[in-house]
Amino acid sequence: MKIGYVASLLIGAALLAGCSGIKTPTADLASHDSRHDIPAIDQMIVEMKQDYIQACYMPVIKRDPPINACQTELFQMLERRYHMNYTQNHVDMASNDLFFKDVNTKITELMRKDREVGNAARRAFGSTNEMMAYYREAYKFQTN
Repeated sequence: MKIGYVASLLIGAALLAGCSGIKTPTADLASHDSRHDIPAIDQMIVEMKQDYIQACYMPVIKRDPPINACQTELFQMLERRYHMNYTQNHVDMASNDLFFKDVNTKITELMRKDREVGNAARRAFGSTNEMMAYYREAYKFQTN
């Protein structure tokens, strides 16, 4: 009886230790110099990242079965690259690839719809690639 009790305590402790290693990413506004400060783009990215963390990132890092297209795409990318041996660092790297593909599309749409945002982005960045590299660095999922 005591051995079973001790074994169940050890299993419970192991499960808690395994889950506690997950660090939930944050979606905070980045600070910019006055030239690169375009609040509409920043707000859009933060909102997208908050949604991505909840709807895609966290279920995959917890290894829940995929239930939507985002989770499936992220899980399949991880499985192709790392099989089932992926870590949070791997999820961060894959998330950077997938998330910023969507961000690029949304920024382009925003610049077309809002002339003021488009003009500010053209003044701040020499090219779309430069702009995307800047925002990718400012809002990336941390890879340690």
